[in-house]
Amino acid sequence: MGPVDVANPLEPPYCIHMVTLRSLIVTVALVAVVGLSACSTTGSSTSQTSPAAPAASGASAAATTNPYGSPPPVDPPGPHDSVMKVLGGTNGTKDYTLSQLEAVGTLQTVTIFEPFRKTQETFKAIALKDLLDAAGISDNQYIDTLALNNYKYDDLAGNLSRSDALIATQVDGGPIPIDQGGPIRLIFKDGTPESTNLDAWNWSLTQISVISSPTPTPAAS
Repeated sequence: MGPVDVANPLEPPYCIHMVTLRSLIVTVALVAVVGLSACSTTGSSTSQTSPAAPAASGASAAATTNPYGSPPPVDPPGPHDSVMKVLGGTNGTKDYTLSQLEAVGTLQTVTIFEPFRKTQETFKAIALKDLLDAAGISDNQYIDTLALNNYKYDDLAGNLSRSDALIATQVDGGPIPIDQGGPIRLIFKDGTPESTNLDAWNWSLTQISVISSPTPTPAAS
């Protein structure tokens, strides 16, 4: 609410005292703010990354701190929605819901070091090899792995299979959120050849198809 303009019944000396007192209060407040600012510059940082940009709020803050970047604009899949399509194998095109995908092979539990969040996470996943076998895709064929945001990674099917590539469908006991690389993603067990090839960790995976030759993965900008 703004000030109300009314006649001041007070004598001039009293008004002068009020102005002086108000000036004193403002001065003390400014000194206190300066002191707090000086204290906040102490301490140390153990961050090994470049200085962060100014903090944003709401959705902008989430986007700048999410190691998976901006999530694709899709809703979590329903029980009858397709989450994976496989094309080009001798068994024809295969379309899988989440439960159908989990039934393709043995659903295993694996705890790995997740290199983007840099922490241990426990996934439920099937072997990529089981999915490729079901589709009739051999180790000597090239495959394209495509994400919901159109990111793609190409490689020999055998290279991924020999590296124990897994298609994860759950993380830490629940569905993989879209903004954390869900609903399904390609992961690798610790110590396998492709576990350090971050290009191969294709998240928000939606399609695998046979191709005649690989396309180089663009370098990160």
